[in-house]
Amino acid sequence: MPAIPTIPSQLGVAGAHLAKDGGAGKPTLPEILTGLVAAAPGGTVKSNATRGAASAYSAGMMIWNTDDNAPNWSDGSAWRDAAGNIT
Repeated sequence: MPAIPTIPSQLGVAGAHLAKDGGAGKPTLPEILTGLVAAAPGGTVKSNATRGAASAYSAGMMIWNTDDNAPNWSDGSAWRDAAGNIT
């Protein structure tokens, strides 16, 4: 199993300080989270256009949605956000 990155340089981002809103060479929180999900075993980063139908994935499958900048989960028939809303 590949190692999960834990420091900015392993995520491909510069600087020792992380900022929610980026700026001055600092990554944004969505950039950091996208890097973490992509680097995690089985991590998948998709947009609304590329994620496909939720029914094509097992219930519980998580993706990082770059359009929402948030995780989405398949319930086997629809993509849902962390609050359970269809996205």
